[in-house]
Parts: sequence; structure tokens; C-alpha cells
Amino acid sequence: MPTRIFAITAARETVTLDNQGRAEVSFTASNTGPKSIAGQAKLVPLGSAKAAWLSLEGEQERNFAKSEAHQLTVHIAVPPGTPVGKYSFRLNIISVENPDDEFTEGPSVSFEVKELTVAQAPARKFPWWIVAVAAVVVLGAGIITWLLIPQKVKVPGVIGVRVEEAGKILQGRRLRLRTELQSVGKNPGTIVDQNPKKDEPVAPGTVITAFVEPASEILRGHGGEVNAVAISDRWVVTAGSEAEVAERTITVDRTARLWDLSAKDPAAIPVVLGGHQGGVTSVAISPDNHWLVTAGGDFTVLEEERQDTARLWDLSAKDPATNPMELHQSVRALAISPNSRWLAAGSFDGTARLWDLSAKDPAATPVVLRGQQADVTAVAISPDNHWFVSGSGADDTTLLRDLSAKDPAANPVVLNAGPNAPIWAVAISDRWVVAGSGDKTVRLWDLSAKDPTANPVVLRGHRSLVTAVAISPDNHWLVSTGLDKTALLWDLSAKGPAINPVDLAGHEGWVTAVAISPDSRWLVTGSADKTARLWDLSAKDPAANPVVLRGHEGPVKAMAISPDSRWLVTGSTDKTARLWDLGKPASF
Repeated sequence: MPTRIFAITAARETVTLDNQGRAEVSFTASNTGPKSIAGQAKLVPLGSAKAAWLSLEGEQERNFAKSEAHQLTVHIAVPPGTPVGKYSFRLNIISVENPDDEFTEGPSVSFEVKELTVAQAPARKFPWWIVAVAAVVVLGAGIITWLLIPQKVKVPGVIGVRVEEAGKILQGRRLRLRTELQSVGKNPGTIVDQNPKKDEPVAPGTVITAFVEPASEILRGHGGEVNAVAISDRWVVTAGSEAEVAERTITVDRTARLWDLSAKDPAAIPVVLGGHQGGVTSVAISPDNHWLVTAGGDFTVLEEERQDTARLWDLSAKDPATNPMELHQSVRALAISPNSRWLAAGSFDGTARLWDLSAKDPAATPVVLRGQQADVTAVAISPDNHWFVSGSGADDTTLLRDLSAKDPAANPVVLNAGPNAPIWAVAISDRWVVAGSGDKTVRLWDLSAKDPTANPVVLRGHRSLVTAVAISPDNHWLVSTGLDKTALLWDLSAKGPAINPVDLAGHEGWVTAVAISPDSRWLVTGSADKTARLWDLSAKDPAANPVVLRGHEGPVKAMAISPDSRWLVTGSTDKTARLWDLGKPASF
């Protein structure tokens, strides 16, 4: 299974062309692996963009020392006559030594082509005596070019073929393969369409896009429902909880399982993390792959009440399953800051707590955050590591705290949702705080306002309490889900974000979980109808033609997307988790 070795960021996700169709954008690519590696940069035009428009400054192949970052500049030059419209591309980095298993797909960068100005050269007399000489040169060059340039090849048909076999067929024709998901409900893992089509003449090296019926790798072993999952660029974590197998009979899986994405077969022989006294209901992995936290809460198992505790596991240890740190806290919700410093937990006792993961003993002396009257139902940390937000299902408030302050527990900002508005879900971006409420509304507070507590934007449209909210990393979209079987998509870039949400219709059961990919392309919803659905946020109409992920035999209760936006993990009441490949970039 491919391994994400490089981290790639773009200085801008949208660039503006000058009136001659030119622009440039810089990328930062860093080696996140354990050793030095030679990497090759590759520009990948998306949609109708052309490779000829893009050029990379400097060497394509570079040596990346451990933790070393390189700046790469891409020049864009769109020729006159190009149709007006929006275009995009990616910068990928591929391991020179192991290109099939070690590569990273960079974020997409878009640009808009408008009418281009054609520079007019001053008229002057042309020296006609050159024509005869030029004709001879052109004729000779044409013959040489015809002899040297590779002739076009016909695209083989790969519809109905499995991806692995298609890759070998295309490689034999000196063509490249990339995959996109498309669901038709037949033969998971096989190609259902392709572009270019069979027998179309193309140049060697052309990328063939194969549209694949979604298939998943099943992660088995839990004895109870999988209600919580997490994923990093190395690990998948799944949590086992209760499962009712017969009337008044409950089985409990009190373990979490750690699956290694870098292994040849990630589904084989997971690391089992035990010791909990009840089902594991929350998990989180630090972005630096150092820490894993597993937690439960107050449980009644066979009418016997037990107090569970959160546990902190060192993933850098030789055996991560040994010697976890006890955090001695019942947990309702978890979050880890993007810089891997803070572990935040909301508790059943009305408090939230912050543990400093950079401390010598992370389990010692957490910062206790008080101020809410009952269980803290949801927590989140902003992308810039500045703000921590917590919501309560009892006192109708969301509390905002400054993590950069000397004492984060002091002087919380109170964001009041109004009477009879218990908070069941929160999210935060570098601009917005979002709370989903039991009064069927979603509220937005603007962090860029002089007074963020004043005049929240109220979003109405749900017919029942709001169970989940999420903001896309590019701040374009907000999604909210409820018990009314709906997911609503709100355009935060619009002048009036509360107007005309996009209804993501299709689920036949209530929407139980939601996630947005780090590259802001995919929105994923899970449902009690036993399916998950992929919605393309880069499409003109994100609600059209979702990709349906089938295979679970019970409601989909949890999901997470990997940092490189490549892998999706889903957890279900059917006691399994499934790992989905959201699309393979072209092999080089």
C-alpha cells in the first residue's frame, strides 16, 4: 500500500493570471520520512488544463534529507485562444527509488482564464531571402522529428478489469494510470469507465483515468460496534464498543486496534490496545504520529456501573501496546491540536481538560477548564492552534478559550446560542466558530469581528436536532447533519451564507457521521442506511452524482480521512471498519 513520504503545501490555492495569461505559485515540499530520499516533482494538470501550460523552475529530481524542505516554483503560461473558464493542477512528489509505493499528491491550485491580451509586434519588412534557407531547414528538421518522436499508441480497453491488472496493461503500452471513484453498484474494485476511450490514439506517457467501482479492505477483529476511528499518514485506529446481540444481551469490546498503513497488508495482525473497563468510544492520533489517546466514559455494563479512564499510548515506542499513561478522566469528546501540543477532552462532569503533550510527563497536571453546567458534548481546536472551543448539551453555550494565553482557563468567551439550544456539535476554522444545536439550527460566530459574540449568523433548514458540523479547510463550505436524514451544505464564501443551502439528498437513514478531506475536495457522510457517500466539493454542483460506498452490514457510525486526502476509514455497528482508497494519482 502506498506510503505518504512527503508533505506538500501551496503558498496559494488560487492564483491570478496577468493579462497575458501568466502567473507563478510556490510550493513547499518536505521529507516526513525517517531517512533521506530522492524525490521527483511532477506537475499534474486536472480536468481540461494542459501540461504544456505548466513548467517547474529548477531540477525536477531532488535529494530530500530527513525533515528537509524544498521550495518549488511553478510557472503558468496559458496561450491566447484558450477557452474562458477555471482550470487547476497539482504538484506531486514521487520517490525515485520506489515510485509505486512512496508518493504524495499535493493540493490542487486553481486559476481562471479570462480573455487574454495578444501582444502586437511592430510591423517591418521581412527579409524574403531567408525563406529558401528556412524551407530547407524545416524540411530536414521535419524528417528528423518524424524519425525521432515516438509514434502515438492506441489506448487499450480496461473497462471490467481490476485496477492492478489495468496498471500492468497500461504500463506495457507506455501509458500511465490514475484512478477516480464512480459507483454503479457492480463489481467493487473493477474499472467501470475510462478516459481516453479504447483505441483512441495518444502519445506515450499519457495519463489514462480509470473510474473504479469503490472497494474496501475490511479491518476485522472487534467484538463490538466500531463507533470511533482515527487515521494519520501512518496509522489507522479503530475503537470497539458495545453491541447488542440478543434481547438484554450486550457484548462489549473494550479494546482499540492499531493498523499499520506502511505494512504490506495493513489488515493483518493489528496491535491490540487493551485495559479499558468499558467500551472505547473516542480515539485521536497526534499529527506527528507520536501519541494516541483512547477513551470511554461512564458505562453501565450488565447493570454494573464502571468508571472508565482515558489512556495515552506512545506510538514511537517499540511496542505501542505497553505502558500507556492513565489520564484518569471520563471523556465525552476528544481533540488534538494541529501542532501536536495540546490534547483536549470534554467530560461528563461539566469540565474540559488540556494536557500538554510536549511536557516530560504529559499525564501530569492537566489544565482544568470550568464554566459549563453539565457534560461537555463537543470540543475542537482551530487550525492555527490559537483557539479551543467546547459545547455543552445542558447550558446552551459554547465557550471559546485562548490557547496562547498564559492561563487558557481564564476569561473564556461565552457564545450564547439562546434558550433551549443545547449544543451537540462544534467546529472551528481560522475565521468561524460553528455550533450545531438541539433547536434545529446552526450558529456561526465570526472571529474576525470586533465583537465575535455579537450577532451570530443563524442557519435554519433542519427539521430535527443537529448532530454534526464540519468546515472545509479552505473555508468555502460548512456542512451540517441532523436526525432528519439530511445533510445541508452552506457556502461560507457567499454574501448571505444562510440563504439557499445545498441539500445533499439520497441517504435513506439519519446521517450519523461527517468528514471533509484536508484538500477540501471530498465531503463524506455516513448513515444508518449502511452506506457512506462521497460528495465532490470541487464540482460545479456538489450535490450531483455522489459516490456511494457500499459494503457495511450495519449503520456507519464513524469516519476519518488521512492527512494526504488519500484514505478514508469508516466504522460500523457490524463490528468492522473499512479502508477505502479515494483515488490513486498517476504512476510515473
